[in-house]
Amino acid sequence: MSEREAELSKYKNMENELYNYESKINNLKIENDRINGILKSRLGEIEDWKNRHNQAQAALSNYGNLEKEKKAVEERCGNQIKQN
Repeated sequence: MSEREAELSKYKNMENELYNYESKINNLKIENDRINGILKSRLGEIEDWKNRHNQAQAALSNYGNLEKEKKAVEERCGNQIKQN
């Protein structure tokens, strides 16, 4: 094998390696996009659960206020019955 052929073979090997690295990079980009899609979906789910939690907290707070109002009304009614 002549020196020129050896050089040409060396460059062909480098070209193949470059092609392989480019393929690996493209595969990694695809995988990265897939994972980012999953993360975006999960973040959406987390936001949904946060909203549900906030709604539940508001409902619970409202329930507590209604319980207080109920007790106050019961006391007033009880006092009025005692007076009569």
